[in-house]
Amino acid sequence: MSLPGFLPEGCWFALAGADYVGLSWMNAFPSDPRLLETGLTGVVRSHRRRGIATALKVHAIDFARRRGAERIVTRNEENNPMYDLNLMLGFRPGPAMCEYEKHLSHP
Repeated sequence: MSLPGFLPEGCWFALAGADYVGLSWMNAFPSDPRLLETGLTGVVRSHRRRGIATALKVHAIDFARRRGAERIVTRNEENNPMYDLNLMLGFRPGPAMCEYEKHLSHP
């Protein structure tokens, strides 16, 4: 993977037998070594609500602590079930983000 800040050692998969059912990874910010970001945590639909995402997030938090990070940021839409999981794990909402769009076919 070639994402800026992607940490290969901060990438984990959840397996059910030989099947990949979950994923979580961390990104670093070279400008602030005390800050890490959960780039993505996801679980395939058939394996949701089994604690897999929670386990992956807890593992990521532990990884961040061992690495010496002081803060972790993550992002998700407020109607996504991951929002409640993030709150349960101690994440606090930050400022909202606005998304803008410009149609180039119109002057």
